[in-house]
Amino acid sequence: YFKQGNYQDAIALLDELSPYMGVEEYNGTKYGVFKVYFQYTNSPIPWASSYSQGLATGVYAQAYNQTKNQKYLDQADLLFKSFEVPMSEGGFITSTRYGLWFLEYNFKPQHLILNGHLITMQGIYHYYQVTRNQEALNLFNQGTSSVKNILPDMDSGDWSYYALTGKDAQPAWK
Repeated sequence: YFKQGNYQDAIALLDELSPYMGVEEYNGTKYGVFKVYFQYTNSPIPWASSYSQGLATGVYAQAYNQTKNQKYLDQADLLFKSFEVPMSEGGFITSTRYGLWFLEYNFKPQHLILNGHLITMQGIYHYYQVTRNQEALNLFNQGTSSVKNILPDMDSGDWSYYALTGKDAQPAWK
């Protein structure tokens, strides 16, 4: 809706989703999270995904940018704080040989999914554009560096692989 300039419907959709954002706490810091409630390959239920967190962070920031309603910026800020949660506590950022990686499936830390990482980065960048939060820019830049490092291994010769997986980061699914 935002891309189409249909701000009224975008805002209405975000207002419908807002009650589903949980607020949790890690080390005294509150953060927002949209938990995922379906089981994927023996996943725990619920679980957190960088994909949904990054996307939501960016669209709530865009909602603030359109409306100047502080509640949307507050939600975007809470969602962005979820990027501080370590993997051991349900976070979704891992360190790889390629650099920092945003995990679409935080319960599969050796499953490096390209589009999930990129969509997470897109949301973080939208958040940065609205807030000028340097921490967001730093995460985005680290993610960009990781993409540059991983792309040669993601190249199948005619398409990109969907993911690299396993301890040896083997290509998976063109």
